[in-house]
Amino acid sequence: MELGLIVLAGGRSSRMGQDKARIKWNGKTFIEETLRKAEAYGFKEKIVVTNTDDEFYRQLPAVVIQDIYPHQGPLSGIHAGLQKSSCTWNFIMSCDMPLFDFFLVDQLQEKIADHYFAVVPSLDGRYQQLAALYRKEYEMVIESMLAAGQQRLRDLFLERPVLKVEMDPWQNLFFNVNTPAEFLLARAKAVNAARKIPLVSITSSQSGTGKTQFICQLLPELKQLGLRVAVVKSDSPGFSLAHEGEPWEFSQAGADGVAVISPAGYAIMQNTPTKENVLAVVEKISGVDLIIIETCSHGLFPVLEIEREGYTRELITDKADLVAVITDRELSQAAASVKKLPLGEPKKTAEFMQKLW
Repeated sequence: MELGLIVLAGGRSSRMGQDKARIKWNGKTFIEETLRKAEAYGFKEKIVVTNTDDEFYRQLPAVVIQDIYPHQGPLSGIHAGLQKSSCTWNFIMSCDMPLFDFFLVDQLQEKIADHYFAVVPSLDGRYQQLAALYRKEYEMVIESMLAAGQQRLRDLFLERPVLKVEMDPWQNLFFNVNTPAEFLLARAKAVNAARKIPLVSITSSQSGTGKTQFICQLLPELKQLGLRVAVVKSDSPGFSLAHEGEPWEFSQAGADGVAVISPAGYAIMQNTPTKENVLAVVEKISGVDLIIIETCSHGLFPVLEIEREGYTRELITDKADLVAVITDRELSQAAASVKKLPLGEPKKTAEFMQKLW
């Protein structure tokens, strides 16, 4: 079956503060990256629906059109795309899902049947209308709705038979970016998906802000969520093998590294001429679901920074890497778009951290 692709790039993007289609991702814009991934899938035709007529859109490798019923939400974009399409079925998606993978289209396409007008993914029972397969004939139904002043996308599925397909295992694929904070979450999910084990850095501008104490409070909350967690403490000033006991004796005899193995676990202590790279140490850890890096310097993305009244003079994390501050201040120094987590409630930080992979 020949299948078309329709990408919706309209909308005012008021919460993002800029045209979402032009946000940079992997060296390209959202819309360019979407079309690049679609190229390998082999759609018969690709259509981009936008409300902007300028050179950026005209140079895209797709047919670029505008809404026939402008400023009436995504329903008008779906209508314009279906009217233009020459395909019986089209996969319609918004341009703001940078984690989407088109392998999912194959699974949806297998569900197509003559009596359905749409095959729609679902997460926790909720339709994902802007990542779904639509029959071209739906165009006439939508036109009637728009002419009657109906703009709510969810009402569309009351008009004709549709198939809902539960997709909970792949919920990150449908993560859409509407705000700067959600863009940081999308980046964190993408970066951690490429790692052997997801990691999160917890940092602060100086010692005394209570990083270690907070992490000790955080660990039981993460365990309650079913996560196995390792902690890597960077910038620790006093660690050495110079303590009495068998490892100390081996060290005194000339060993540059000592491993101690017991029935309950093992530990490796290694002398190095200079401070070891954090990632190199992280790569040695296995058997856990999450690694937390505690550091007083710039951590590895994604970073949560502790901001404490009376201690924190300024935040040290780069704006592009700071996904949240853990703070006891009423007025944080962090930008309004950065998530604020209460220092005294580690459970909320644990729940937020689950969103970072």
